[in-house]
Amino acid sequence: MAALVATTCLLSAVGCQTLAMATFKRPEITFRGIEVYSIGLGGASFDLLIDVYNPNSFGFGLDRVTYDLTLESVRLGRGETTSPLAVDAQSTGTLRIPLTLDLTRLSGLGTEVLRDGTVGYGVTGEVTVSAKNRTFQVPYDRTGRFSVFGKDRRL
Repeated sequence: MAALVATTCLLSAVGCQTLAMATFKRPEITFRGIEVYSIGLGGASFDLLIDVYNPNSFGFGLDRVTYDLTLESVRLGRGETTSPLAVDAQSTGTLRIPLTLDLTRLSGLGTEVLRDGTVGYGVTGEVTVSAKNRTFQVPYDRTGRFSVFGKDRRL
């Protein structure tokens, strides 16, 4: 009798876990923008802001985020961060990726900034999500403009 109860409990647990994974909804990745901390003749310090919405009824963790960044169509480089971030069920977490940039690599940047005070950007990458002992890769891609001199330097 005890073996029957144990087997029933085990099958129920496996069935529930399989059902939960079958209903896993991929997170929604949104590149929120760039937050500039300082900008000068030598360079700039800023954060890439990436929002991750979890539509599931359970939390998950972000294990890794890759990025490939361009400003004014000039590829600045690519990289990754492995700073973990937990996102609760049906909530949004914001990942901040700090970067420092040598502005001498951008020959046309000064012209764009003087013209209208904004700079064009593009960022692509992939977020690695861990949930219920599984790992998923979710791509993101965003282009836009951000204000260099404005009070709110986020887009």
